[in-house]
Amino acid sequence: MLTLEVPAADGSGAAQSLKFSWGTIDCYGTFDSGTVTLYQSPDEGTTWIAMADEFGDALAFAANGSKNFHRAPGVQIRATLSGSSASTDVACEVRRGWAATRDREF
Repeated sequence: MLTLEVPAADGSGAAQSLKFSWGTIDCYGTFDSGTVTLYQSPDEGTTWIAMADEFGDALAFAANGSKNFHRAPGVQIRATLSGSSASTDVACEVRRGWAATRDREF
């Protein structure tokens, strides 16, 4: 498991190297109008690109939730908090492998 740093106020947490390609991210806590968005960097932190889940939806959380993703191993990832308030307190954990998080009709 990889625990991402989520800042207490608007901003980005420290980048961490992703050692696996298939994973599930869980974000939980008190969002209180805050949104956590996950970003990846293919070039060691120079360029940051918003991550997407397996359906192409943004890896962004405004409430407790889980999403699956697939990325090349070795990229850096980080959590960015926006729209936070004094009571925002969120944690994000990344696990190897996919979880059955939701159904989608095709």
